[in-house]
Amino acid sequence: MYTFRPVHSDAEWNLLLQALPGATVFHTLEWLRGIEAARGHRLRTLVIQRADEPVGLFPMFFFRRRLVKVCSSSFRADSPYLGPLVDPALLGEMLDDFARWIRHQGVGYSAITFPRQIAPEVSTGRRFSRAQSDTYLADVTGSHDAVFARCQKRCREVIRKSRRRGVEIVESDLRPFIDRHAEMALGVLARQGLPPLFSRDELRSILDSLHAGGRVHCVRAMLGEQMIGGSFFAHFGDTAYAIHTATDYDYVEYGAATLLMWEGMSWANRNGFRTLDFTGAGRPSLSFWKESFGARRTPITRLKWVSPGLSASMWVLRRGVAPLLRAVALAPAWLREAAAAV
Repeated sequence: MYTFRPVHSDAEWNLLLQALPGATVFHTLEWLRGIEAARGHRLRTLVIQRADEPVGLFPMFFFRRRLVKVCSSSFRADSPYLGPLVDPALLGEMLDDFARWIRHQGVGYSAITFPRQIAPEVSTGRRFSRAQSDTYLADVTGSHDAVFARCQKRCREVIRKSRRRGVEIVESDLRPFIDRHAEMALGVLARQGLPPLFSRDELRSILDSLHAGGRVHCVRAMLGEQMIGGSFFAHFGDTAYAIHTATDYDYVEYGAATLLMWEGMSWANRNGFRTLDFTGAGRPSLSFWKESFGARRTPITRLKWVSPGLSASMWVLRRGVAPLLRAVALAPAWLREAAAAV
């Protein structure tokens, strides 16, 4: 039987984190506390135990969506992925005990996004539904020229063109320029009808936490005195992670986004990292762009759990209330008015 207890100290978490395979920067206390401060969700850092011996770590956030208590590891934009750090051979049984534990905690819905693909039999026969997603990983080993050569021709041409047009990359703490960075991100997403992943204050909280742990690399794209883009990258172990990039849409033809990402790859190569993780696939146009850096598409697994009570309520809504509401919406105006008056 697996049990879940709060971690005793930061030192215990960090010691286990270094020893467990599959850990990412999103499992570090710097990232987790940055998200806790940014989102206002309650962070619980738990040690997975078997026969009173620690066998893994499980970071999770608790919050409410309307009347439903949610347990996330991770949920939407909190982190690209998280999930438990435990031997894959133990995962199935551990999830059974985890489902019992969160039900006892009064959780109605739980989401887990793993940084890798999980074998189908792990979720088969359990209350977890399964979905596949993807990320992109780029090999940044070898010489700088070798990394550049692995980029597709169209990517290399954009990088050269951006430099010829005068765009320069400056290593710089982004926090003093966070207003401009957030403004650029909002402008691009608004044109696509999408909400921002992080607000200005949330970006600042994440950067503060990553800087405190020395896990961040920030760069700005400059055209003369004008800032036309910014990116920040994080790192853990032998992997660097592309966290957030924003560019000015009015200067889109200058290729600042591509040059910023190439700078991240170059930094990762110079500092001995083996992989740059693009932290998700994104829309088809973004996937096409990430592939241009020679990155390979890599599957990841999402698991979702719904409590029996919430599942029953959803069934009633789908089978009973929803058809009734549709019928009311299609009813003549006089009948709707009469029903409202009752």
